[in-house]
Amino acid sequence: MGKKYSRSTGDRDKLRHMAVSVSLLASGSRGNCALVASSTTRILVDAGISGRETFKRLRALGERPDQISAIVITHEHSDHVSGLQRLASKLNVPVFLTAPTHAAWNKAWRDEEGKIPELPKPEHFSPGRSFQIGDIAVMPFTIPHDAADPVGFTFRAEGVKIAFTTDLGYMPASVRDHLRGCDVLVQRVIVVLVAAGKRPGFVSTGVLLRAVHGYRLSL
Repeated sequence: MGKKYSRSTGDRDKLRHMAVSVSLLASGSRGNCALVASSTTRILVDAGISGRETFKRLRALGERPDQISAIVITHEHSDHVSGLQRLASKLNVPVFLTAPTHAAWNKAWRDEEGKIPELPKPEHFSPGRSFQIGDIAVMPFTIPHDAADPVGFTFRAEGVKIAFTTDLGYMPASVRDHLRGCDVLVQRVIVVLVAAGKRPGFVSTGVLLRAVHGYRLSL
């Protein structure tokens, strides 16, 4: 936890002035949640664990829950959204998701009386159209998965590109295009730190890091 990695010795001076990190709070069939952070912005990717557990794991990383800027959702399956309603209500931050994902979430998470759950600040986006959260540029893109409108994300801040492709069944050319040039790839339970001298294409020689709860990769 808190261990820092630079991409190469020659990059250390450049990276020393950056404050971009990826923290995996949970990963796997029991729940998925990650934090992408820059100098001024904090984004939660998915909300697949309880709000209480999310806050606990954030604090263990030295993060303050009240500094979360937004939540972005990849798809509506329970291991990615089980804590979403409570977490969004507690934080009172925008929740970015596609309209089909929002509709599927509403249907799946109705109570016994059929009441539709509410998000305090829903924001809909379309795959392939970028948007901005603070100083982080977010690009959602369609991925192959058995959900209403599943997406992956790339995040760009301070010269670093981070990609998320959770539950990716296979690698179509369209996804491969979005992942080109990424510095960090989060795919289900594996993080790939791409070498500084990467070749044109998908991923060149890098360092494989197991994604465990509370793990942080700082660039």
